[in-house]
Amino acid sequence: MARQANFFDLDTTGKVTNGHQNSRRFVLDERSSTNDYQPKGELSAIINMREIYPSFSENFFSKNDQKIKVLQLGRWQSSPRHHIEIEEGKFLDKLKTQKQLKYLSLRGVSRITTLPSSIVGCQNLEILDLRACHNLETLPFDIGSFKKLTHFDVSECYLLENLPNGLEKLSSIEVLKGFVVNHWRKNSCSLASLLSLEKLIKLSINIGIAYQAMPWFRVVPTRHSSFNLRILVIIWQMRSTSVDQTSEEEERIRLNLFRDISFPNLEKLDLRCFPDTMLPSWISPENMGNLKRLYMRGGMLKTLLPVSENLNPWKVEILRLNYLKNFRFQESFDVQKEFPHLSYLERINCNGQPC
Repeated sequence: MARQANFFDLDTTGKVTNGHQNSRRFVLDERSSTNDYQPKGELSAIINMREIYPSFSENFFSKNDQKIKVLQLGRWQSSPRHHIEIEEGKFLDKLKTQKQLKYLSLRGVSRITTLPSSIVGCQNLEILDLRACHNLETLPFDIGSFKKLTHFDVSECYLLENLPNGLEKLSSIEVLKGFVVNHWRKNSCSLASLLSLEKLIKLSINIGIAYQAMPWFRVVPTRHSSFNLRILVIIWQMRSTSVDQTSEEEERIRLNLFRDISFPNLEKLDLRCFPDTMLPSWISPENMGNLKRLYMRGGMLKTLLPVSENLNPWKVEILRLNYLKNFRFQESFDVQKEFPHLSYLERINCNGQPC
């Protein structure tokens, strides 16, 4: 099938080769280099299959100026055992000449600490995958210049303390993974700013513990608003069990970042490491009338409270309650009554209760 589509060739052992005469794609395999590339026409894609240390000749990108549309240098495997390392130096700066680049993946690539401002020269970029770039600390301040960007992933970039102002200018963005709520700085993008992203349908948020309480009143929406999201994932960093009164106030703010926001189109809510014993008031069928999937994984949640009789019940069809060691259904809680549309209930590590 790969041969028929002029995508690439396979050798007798099943490994990808660059021998297909009509292919416009170059495959990086073990110990391969772009110095080995013999052009057969305009190059449109570079795909890294197994190369740990991808390298490019000094004039490689200038020879292929404004032609490359796909640059997959990061790992395509899900396991972090597949190590890839790039000398960031001049390499990322050279990408600014690739005006037709639509897809850039540096997923899991080590030694990239900064994404330079020159990268915004790729004005046609639609997908930017930086997931698991564990050394990444800084994004360009003018990141909002990517007017065609639809997918942006910075999840598992643990050294990113915040995301810069300008994200709210990504008018085409549909999927944003790894938004950070942590240290508040003057040039940090606020949660409230994301409300202007009308096309955003999937959002994942990491809520940190290293922040001061008062500045967050500036970034949380103070008036009732609504998100057009369909999928929302929230991950809380766990704090020490011994907290003082001030940090308890901070915890209250961490739980209620969405207190004045409704989610009329939300279909999936995924909560991880939830830090309180009960869900906050904004997580309710009144606020999420179209919710079909509710997932809770890890954290301190102890129980679910019945919905008030004057409100409509949940429309949830799939409910997952996993790794909640303190969780129990109260005897008075009628699962079928509270979740009348439920078709699947999953419980893993459920503290001695029937699963």
